[in-house]
Amino acid sequence: MQLHNGEAIFLAANIPHAYLSGEGVECMACSDNVVRAGLTPKFKDVSVLISMLDYSMRSADDNKLKPLVISQNLTEYKPTVDEFSVQQIRTSPGENMVDLPAKSTASILIVVENSFDESRFEKDSGRFEARPGLVYFIEPNVNASFYGAFNSENNS
Repeated sequence: MQLHNGEAIFLAANIPHAYLSGEGVECMACSDNVVRAGLTPKFKDVSVLISMLDYSMRSADDNKLKPLVISQNLTEYKPTVDEFSVQQIRTSPGENMVDLPAKSTASILIVVENSFDESRFEKDSGRFEARPGLVYFIEPNVNASFYGAFNSENNS
């Protein structure tokens, strides 16, 4: 299966998976059952792996999540479990601020891409630089915002 930008999949428990190339965000519920299948020098428990795997067949399209557009800036990918969802935040052309509404649970903000010359992420506890590779924890019931600006020489 090859995923393109903006696509997401959900794999239930006991479904093996591997990444051959590219980048992605993987979310897991609390778990103590990681069983390695290969391509690692770490211990591989083959008999446990074979006994626990789900061998049912599904097409690639059956595993893909349908994006839910919440607003022009926010798209949510919600699997069939309650433990998590993933939201993609984008600014529109000419826009430099996106409000992130408070959620009743904790969140993690991962800055993946940012084309602004200057940008920041703000929440109740302060202002933080927002550049690719940075990760922030957002406490439950906290409003947050993303701000970006171009220098006067760069108006794209």
